Amino acid sequence: MTSGDRRGGTVEVIVAVNSADDTAAALVRAVRTQHPGWIISASWAGDPQLRPDAPAGTEWARDVPAEIDLCRAAHDDRIWLAGLTAARSVVSDNANPVIVLIAGAIAVAGPLDALVPAATDVLVVIPRSVGTPANGFPDVAELFVAGSVSSSVVGFGANALAAITWLLEGLVAGSDVTFGRRLDVATTLFGQRQCTDPTLGASPWRWPDGQETALIDAPHFAEDGPALLDRTIAGRPRISLANADRLAAVRGVADQLSPRSDALTLPGGIAIDATIRRLARRHPGHSLQPWTQAKEFRDWLSQRYWWALLESRPDLAARFGVDADVDVEAFRAWAFGAAGRNEAPLLIDPAGLTNPTPHLKVTGCRTDGINVVGYLDRQSGVGAVGRTIVQVLAEAGIPHSAIAYQRTANPLLDEPPRCDQHVEFATTLACVNGDQMANLRSDHPELFGPGRSVIGYWFWELSTVAGGPPVAVDTVQEIWSATRFMAKAFAEHGVPVRVAPLPLARPVRSNVARDSFLPLAEADGRFVFGVVLDHLSVTARKNPLGAIAAFTQAFAANEGPLLVIKTINGEQRWREHEELLLAAAERPDITVWDAHLPIAEHLAFIGHLDALVSLHRSEGLGLHLAEAMWMNVPVIATRYSGNLDFMDDASALLVDSELVDVGADGGWAYPAEATWARPSVDHASRLMRRLVDEPDLAGRIGRAAHTRMETQHRQDSAALIEQLTTLGAGHRPGAAIDDAG
Repeated sequence: MTSGDRRGGTVEVIVAVNSADDTAAALVRAVRTQHPGWIISASWAGDPQLRPDAPAGTEWARDVPAEIDLCRAAHDDRIWLAGLTAARSVVSDNANPVIVLIAGAIAVAGPLDALVPAATDVLVVIPRSVGTPANGFPDVAELFVAGSVSSSVVGFGANALAAITWLLEGLVAGSDVTFGRRLDVATTLFGQRQCTDPTLGASPWRWPDGQETALIDAPHFAEDGPALLDRTIAGRPRISLANADRLAAVRGVADQLSPRSDALTLPGGIAIDATIRRLARRHPGHSLQPWTQAKEFRDWLSQRYWWALLESRPDLAARFGVDADVDVEAFRAWAFGAAGRNEAPLLIDPAGLTNPTPHLKVTGCRTDGINVVGYLDRQSGVGAVGRTIVQVLAEAGIPHSAIAYQRTANPLLDEPPRCDQHVEFATTLACVNGDQMANLRSDHPELFGPGRSVIGYWFWELSTVAGGPPVAVDTVQEIWSATRFMAKAFAEHGVPVRVAPLPLARPVRSNVARDSFLPLAEADGRFVFGVVLDHLSVTARKNPLGAIAAFTQAFAANEGPLLVIKTINGEQRWREHEELLLAAAERPDITVWDAHLPIAEHLAFIGHLDALVSLHRSEGLGLHLAEAMWMNVPVIATRYSGNLDFMDDASALLVDSELVDVGADGGWAYPAEATWARPSVDHASRLMRRLVDEPDLAGRIGRAAHTRMETQHRQDSAALIEQLTTLGAGHRPGAAIDDAG
């Protein structure tokens, strides 16, 4: 049945299948007999490349689980992953009520009308027990583990999209909670109707006496020997089939019941164990395709599997060490024999197990070019710096090799750039912050050593490095800095420092309309001030509370202007986020919006603001400020730190400040004895007021900002190309003149 045959309000049935036998076909026939007008389709939960023909009378659902999600879900959850994926498209596309039946676990012998969700239903479930459990069955512990409702059949109403999505997210996120228990929680969160029709109650948990049986729920049925509805129960069964009517009912539908569940393995017979599932869950998105791109996935797995196994096994950690103290050679020797001892899946090659990151091939030691190493394929600010430098090298025609460094938790880019992954030149520019340089040397010693030089392109937010995280200064011969502010701080290390400005290119924004963003949807012609920050970048440093204080001082409630504070990672820094929400709670014209946006949409959001406000305590660079300036958005910013390299009083509204001790506000990130700025709330409020009261001011500052960025980009590009050309011509780092001042 195709989507064109579907009619709004028509009942649809999804039969979820995970074994290539005739059980599903028997279930389809039974449903078709009882309900010839219903639409039936099937969803496959097994190996994507071994999918059999669809059960007779159906077609496979067009929406299937992503291959990597099949690796993320537990074995017992895969069938619901398939069923829910198909159900989601039915509810989303057609708003039809849908019933998901698990093939092999459920048998139909009569009409299922009582399971059909009404217009107001979200979930329709069958309780395992109605009233007081008889003879102690089921007891509380069993209900707590397995759930209080059947996990073999669920009805989803037209309004169930949120519930289905929530259930799917839980299946791929991984936990020790059974699907039945998760379904219990879903009924509480999203609403449910319990189907207590006695004809649909036959199961190993209960079987109403004297009732016709329309549905039997028996996921662990065993036909051999004395017939048991549940072969997993030790001792006397809860529901005995030593009853003529019950036995006849079960025998009449036995062809629909089967405990079989085909094991899912990766190509080559690799079993999906807990370590593989954990790695799959850590990987963002759906770019990995374990079956369609088997070799690529196996290569990816081989690079990570052994270290993840070590991380999860206390016995191995005790034997071989952890983190930087791992005895790599001893662990590698153990790994070679692990598969043969059934301690790891076959065909995951331990041969490259020398570092937590892939080995780099050394192809030369030329002095006419540069290796660039960094988080080039990751969503990371430092990664973006590395990609910019690679682009500048390519445009300038300077020989180079691009190396993507993998020791990071940042997610992969949707479209990562091609990287050479080999060491061709004697000089390396490492776009890896100073506190990670020791790891880089440990992971890739081939970049270091006699005849080779390393330059660190580093970032830091304060005016001093004293008291900050430990930095492996001995790994570099020279430090490059994107701003004069950071260069002065890095000079404390005693290593030659150069200011190497980073060309801040024109941002590429999406064309998403202003009213598409939730907090801007009803802004109409009101002047909107915006603040953007990542809580993981230290909330106190970004100082959104200062922006709220300035806004509330400048404008009375609902006077006209709006303040939107756009954050990310509020859940990970929930204390700081709650403090922010509390500060904004009494003002209806202040909105706090925590949401992850694609980069192009994030830039579009900034571009739709009437002014960007940054009352920061300190910035190493301030990339978001430069992006706003490129887009003609006037910026109100603290007159302090790295942002002063690309803005002045003609191109921005700069806020006066005084230096104060960081103190407790630095938290885990910054030393209390360091200093940073305390921007003037009074001055910031006056500047906000000016932008609203002087309509021409915003346009004038915005145009000047754009012009400044165009000029700055040309100048910084020329300066960086000159420095890179010098390196490419054989300059030896370490002989640089300290130009941090």
